[in-house]
Amino acid sequence: MRSSGRRFIALIAAVMSALLILTISPTAALADEGDWYDTLPTNVVTNDTPAAGTYNNGARIIVYRNNERLYYVINAGAAVEIPGGARTTAAPTLAMWNDIPVVFHVGTNDRLYYALYINGNWGSWLALPGSVLTRSTPSLTAFNNHAFLLVTFRGTNNHIYTGWMDTSLVWHGGGEIPGATTENSPAVGVYNGAEFLAMHRGTNSRLYVSFGYLRPDGTLFWNNWFEIPGGGISQSRPVATSYGNGMIDVAVRAYDGSIWWQQYSPRSGWFVNWQPVRGGEVSPSAPFLWTYLGIQAVLYIRGLPSGIFGKTLSDNNR
Repeated sequence: MRSSGRRFIALIAAVMSALLILTISPTAALADEGDWYDTLPTNVVTNDTPAAGTYNNGARIIVYRNNERLYYVINAGAAVEIPGGARTTAAPTLAMWNDIPVVFHVGTNDRLYYALYINGNWGSWLALPGSVLTRSTPSLTAFNNHAFLLVTFRGTNNHIYTGWMDTSLVWHGGGEIPGATTENSPAVGVYNGAEFLAMHRGTNSRLYVSFGYLRPDGTLFWNNWFEIPGGGISQSRPVATSYGNGMIDVAVRAYDGSIWWQQYSPRSGWFVNWQPVRGGEVSPSAPFLWTYLGIQAVLYIRGLPSGIFGKTLSDNNR
């Protein structure tokens, strides 16, 4: 067993002795990870999890929060505040929707707002219906050939809700994914075009998943929740990204600030165990996963004290 795994297990045992802990395989590895690298100049300050994505054949956009304001960076350019006066105390999130970056944030009134970045310009902040309320970062994934956008979020009652937006920006409320209670944001991924995995951290710090899909009548169906294999425990919300031939990578932050990850393949199911991300970086916030050009999973974290660091994770061979 790796020494980092032993330190992690010892810490969890001290903090949460009533819970089972991660089992680390000494030989198995999910993929050949890249090295950690700085993603932005060292003078960039973020108070929370960053978000990122690529559009327009590889242009990279990063969004992040500094105090209550939201900023964005294109490629290696300067950080600029997203216009429109948005204020939030939660991390923003980002998805590529028909190759258009769309950013969501939680307003100080608990409503969800979004803005699209089209041809180098930001649109106005638009609100989802008043019944969509949350106090934490939502999770996004584009589906049906990136034509629709699935939004999953934690309600103010700590239950998990979802809905989707069509190409006309019309909101279709999907209701509750029943059977879950969480104090953190959920995560969502897509495979086979319009089949979903929703994930959440339970009140026992374990990670759970529900499979769902969009019915022909536009409503959403979800199966019962079950624990993600491997015995994973998290201190923060899970995150997920979809890439390649339906692969979905999932990452969490452990109690010592280290990042662990797991992988789902529609061909072979879940990997045997959660794996520690190599390199020794830790984070005070949840990680973020995104996809580079649809073929490579990339991990971003808020480093210590406040920089943004990244590395590649993907393995598209299972």
